[in-house]
Amino acid sequence: AITDVSFLTNCKNVRELVLIGDDRLEDLTALAGVGELQYLHLEGVEPELFLPYLNGKTIHQLKIGWHPLSSLAELAGIAELQELICNGVDFDSLEGGERLNALESLSIKAADDQTDMDLTPLLNLPKLKTLTLSENLRQAAETELAGAPFEIKYE
Repeated sequence: AITDVSFLTNCKNVRELVLIGDDRLEDLTALAGVGELQYLHLEGVEPELFLPYLNGKTIHQLKIGWHPLSSLAELAGIAELQELICNGVDFDSLEGGERLNALESLSIKAADDQTDMDLTPLLNLPKLKTLTLSENLRQAAETELAGAPFEIKYE
């Protein structure tokens, strides 16, 4: 497993990066030197380890998972985020999503026991076209997102 990503410092031409979580991966400061990314996969990596280095970065597709995130607003510093995939992310709130003004596709696969998430803040996502939710959020979506201006899918 990779435990040191310092080799990424100033890798301006990297377009896709996959760093799957490992408890030994603690220093992600090298992300500050990476250029625009088409795809960044950080599943299993604690958000506090990567979020400070993504502010102002252009990332078109981001995949995160398996760690809590207080709200969608925490991702608002990422420029041009068009697709966000969240697997097993335990959100305290989905508030602040309206600040993700380029987001067209959002996937939230909640933990199996999570059925009561407040989905109404998703109605404020200005460019959202497709929302994919885990099956356990279907009832909440059918109640809270009835008449939503975007397509809703379930997996």
